[in-house]
Amino acid sequence: MSIFHPASIDDRLVAQKRGPDALHVGFSKCASTFLQNFFFSHPDIFLVNQSHFFAPFYFSTFDSGPDSYFDLYDDAGDHQLKLESDEHILLPLFHPVLRAAATTLESIEEIALRIKNVRPDAKIILVVRNQISLMVSRYSEYILGGGRYDFEMFVDEFLSCSLDQENYYANYYTMIFETFTRQFSTEDVLVLLQEDLSRTEQQTIARLCDFLKIREHQPVKRGPIASRVGLSRLGLKVTRIFNTILVVEQEMSSKRAKARIPYLLYKILLRLIRITDYYLPIAIKGDKNSIVTFEIERRIRKEFEADNAALAKLLDRDLSKLGY
Repeated sequence: MSIFHPASIDDRLVAQKRGPDALHVGFSKCASTFLQNFFFSHPDIFLVNQSHFFAPFYFSTFDSGPDSYFDLYDDAGDHQLKLESDEHILLPLFHPVLRAAATTLESIEEIALRIKNVRPDAKIILVVRNQISLMVSRYSEYILGGGRYDFEMFVDEFLSCSLDQENYYANYYTMIFETFTRQFSTEDVLVLLQEDLSRTEQQTIARLCDFLKIREHQPVKRGPIASRVGLSRLGLKVTRIFNTILVVEQEMSSKRAKARIPYLLYKILLRLIRITDYYLPIAIKGDKNSIVTFEIERRIRKEFEADNAALAKLLDRDLSKLGY
């Protein structure tokens, strides 16, 4: 994977004029749909949503140079902040076994350098979520994409891939923050907690607007689609059985799932399962977080314990009550 370097100082000046002022780089399943709706509705923001210029590596246009990427911002108003939001920028890989969006610390270092080379003065927005809750949410996404593994197998594969023993769920948030602050100033990298967006939405949005130097704006109210609620415990079980019977090859970001029935019928049936699951009473369908056994929780906590302690120190907060 090559690194693009602007050819001259003049090229860098062009990038500063035409490129984004800020990038929301990840992670997925961390209120990204909510934030994208907020960015889109804000009159002071010109949003480019998921250009895939920086990542994923598999179908990025990065190696062709930044000109076509800069063109995406040409319609921005003079008063507008130019912003790209793509929760997959920090998930540029696909797990070789799970085929789910994945990352490594090495890939994050390359992404940070790519952004630095193209837009050295950009502000960086990183939204994180406690690793246990995020793992459950990403498992739901994996199952909806046609996956068949149970949750324990899914966790095992992410933390230590059976093919190469690589950790493809490298959510070491303090290390990631430090990776970006090696390329950008500390003041230009903002870490938000998904838990804060859920618990103290107004205050968190105010902090985000202050960071971007724009007016405060009321977020759009979320419905079932914008909320992107994952499957329940029952929904996970039913969909996994459905996948085992019908899915030949699971879905990837740019590739359809292959099923034993016509694709359209497969998607209709999957949607019916999801809608039914959404409206079933919790007493019947069960909390999806109940799939986390004591042993799985202990393993995930141990993996990220030191990094989460460093994150708490960095943010000057007790994060243990939020599941970190």
